[in-house]
Amino acid sequence: MYLLEHDAKQLLARHNIPAPQGRLLTNPTEVTALPAGPWVVKGQITAAAAARQA
Repeated sequence: MYLLEHDAKQLLARHNIPAPQGRLLTNPTEVTALPAGPWVVKGQITAAAAARQA
């Protein structure tokens, strides 16, 4: 199963399980539309891909 963090958060929300709020940006220009930070930037990688790199 390939499950990215933003997909997992949507799954949790469907089952009324709280999770920290996040936002997926797919283009660097989307940063200008964000309200003032602070922000944390995280790269998304599937757990299966991370296991292969370990």
